[in-house]
Amino acid sequence: MIAPMNKAAAFCAVLLMPVLFPGSALAAFKFDQTLVEVQPGFGEERLTVTFPFTNLDTPGSVRSIETSCGCLSATADKKTYAAGEKGMVTAVFNIKGYNGSVERSITFVSGSKGDAPIRLAVRVHVPELIEIEPKMLSWGLGEAVAPKVFKVTVKSPDAINIKSIASTRRNVSVALKTVTPGRAYEIEVKPETTSEVMLGMVKIDTDIKAREQQRQMAFFRIDKKG
Repeated sequence: MIAPMNKAAAFCAVLLMPVLFPGSALAAFKFDQTLVEVQPGFGEERLTVTFPFTNLDTPGSVRSIETSCGCLSATADKKTYAAGEKGMVTAVFNIKGYNGSVERSITFVSGSKGDAPIRLAVRVHVPELIEIEPKMLSWGLGEAVAPKVFKVTVKSPDAINIKSIASTRRNVSVALKTVTPGRAYEIEVKPETTSEVMLGMVKIDTDIKAREQQRQMAFFRIDKKG
């Protein structure tokens, strides 16, 4: 019959486990920051950001690194890290075609059993080539019919011309006025009636170099007051 282990022996066994069975120890990857915000310049299409980290405890490894979008790739500088060793996850974000604030995530998983995945995020504030104000034109249901105007301002260092505009609603007319060629425009929108609730948009075709950004959109609606 095997005698039960006393408390002192059990305590020693727990202390020796990381030495005898190093694979059972949990690595603690500590990132300096889990969110990186970037403000690119006009015309930039690819951004590189880094997430430095330290493996605080026992030797550990990187099991996997996955991203939430095909536009974002991420890799660690190597596979395994000694206790106390520093490392880096490098991410490359293809922002071509994006406007405004865009956030994508990275899931970092260590090779140690029991470690929770770590979520990293890249938040990019892509400067808008064209600013459209207001964001939406609104008429109240039954409101007197009167035209309202979108103001379109080119923020890009390069001039951008509006080639054509079109309303997605046949009973809503649109008209383009050039204030300053390549820099500023006005789009007048006028519904034939405000007797029915409606949502629509103005499609704005431009000569922006990036094909993904050539078509801009401005929205309008007729809705209940209040």
